[in-house]
Amino acid sequence: MDERNKEEKLENVVKEAEVQEVKAEVKEEKAPKESLIKNSFQSRKFKSGAYATTMSVIVVAIVLVVNILVSKFDLKLDVSKNSMFTLSKTTKDILKELQDDISIYYLVQPGNENKYYQNLAEKYETSSHITLEYKDPVVYPKFAAQYTDERVSENSVIVVDNKTKRSKYIDGSKMLSVSYNQMGQSQVTGIDFEGKVTAAIQYVTNEDSPKFYQVVGHDEKEAGTIFSDLLEKVSVELETLTLAKEAKIPEDCKVLIIAAPQKDYTLEETEMIRDYLIAGGKAMVFVDEKTSSCTNFTKEILGYYGIELMDGFVLESDFDHMINQAPYNVIPELDKECELMTDYEDTENLLIAPFCVAMQEADTMRSLIHFEPIMTATKASYIKKNPDSEHIDKEDGDLEGPLNLGIYISETYDGTQTQLVVMNSNCFGESVLSVNSFANYNLLSFIASKFTDTKVETLAIPPKQFDTTTLTITSSQQIFWRVFSVVLIPVCILAIGGFVVVRRRKK
Repeated sequence: MDERNKEEKLENVVKEAEVQEVKAEVKEEKAPKESLIKNSFQSRKFKSGAYATTMSVIVVAIVLVVNILVSKFDLKLDVSKNSMFTLSKTTKDILKELQDDISIYYLVQPGNENKYYQNLAEKYETSSHITLEYKDPVVYPKFAAQYTDERVSENSVIVVDNKTKRSKYIDGSKMLSVSYNQMGQSQVTGIDFEGKVTAAIQYVTNEDSPKFYQVVGHDEKEAGTIFSDLLEKVSVELETLTLAKEAKIPEDCKVLIIAAPQKDYTLEETEMIRDYLIAGGKAMVFVDEKTSSCTNFTKEILGYYGIELMDGFVLESDFDHMINQAPYNVIPELDKECELMTDYEDTENLLIAPFCVAMQEADTMRSLIHFEPIMTATKASYIKKNPDSEHIDKEDGDLEGPLNLGIYISETYDGTQTQLVVMNSNCFGESVLSVNSFANYNLLSFIASKFTDTKVETLAIPPKQFDTTTLTITSSQQIFWRVFSVVLIPVCILAIGGFVVVRRRKK
């Protein structure tokens, strides 16, 4: 029994030892696993992943908050090239100065709104003096009749001054800029909503709209659509005037427009114009190469105020002052010292003066007359002395610059001031005024605004084009970029390639 008990005890000891050994092995196996899991939470990889996850959550949260705020407060950023969805500084300045309460009625059926019209119309409500109301012409068929006799079209606008009760109807179709191709097919190229509406606000808040009269009857150039719209935007009423049918210039004529006559005036007509100017009148005179042949006009009107037109076209030899390497596409320089131009601000866009004639002081100019250049061609400009020359380049004997392409005349006598602007008509043709990248539109608007005796803030706002604004560069810039792209870039690529090849061979 004792021996059996001993053997059993010995077996139990062995089994216990084996159990303890197995437990030790299991513990040893578990320890590394637990340590591995614990260390994994403290590793650089885990910390980097946790940081990236946290930052992702924060960014997503910020995006959600920003989207909620933008939706709640209707915050939008206009990134379009021509600021299609933003009011210009000119309009914002006008809205700040408003004193009367204005109602803008947008006539449109729900769902048919023009998105450009609607967006800009809502921007006008940033002024506390302006209220925008939508009127469905189907629901309110007689609403527009109290403001206009015209047939109302979709997306039209009526602007009403609630104090003076003056109103202005704007046809929706006339707020579109339309161009025509060679086949006569029309294409919408932009919108003129802001320009028309802002002009209407100025019109209803200003009861005294100045009148400009354009002389006709001598094959003068007609005022194009852009020119007429420009005058309307500075609250000007434009009317035509046939001198042969009048005894004198109308008393309500604020400015007389003479646009490049092709046939001469009679002495009676020139005397009528001179009497108007001497009495304190203002005139905007546009000339071209054929105006010089109108002897009475150039002698009795221009000559009377010390202006002499020079024969021949102005050509430019300075590549920094011409476009497309064409000497006749002159980029003139504005004279900021001119009294008329002291407030002019458009220094970003280039002026273009194609096929222009020059003008100079006449020897007979009176001492009281102030002759001030508005824009000039450079010292490198010239006029061909021989019009039959086969060479367009400058030759010996050609008349050299600087040459005046636009001038401002003022004369004060016995307390009465006469003001006269003489410009080249080719600077303000429809094809030139329609290009937003040229400053010609803004310059004409500025001069017209100054002559109305209104504030500079009433400058006309040009239409906003759908297409990308054309980049206008001088001929010298054009040559540089051609050399840069055709010569310099290939040379740099070849040099880098050669360097790489030589380096690899040395290895």
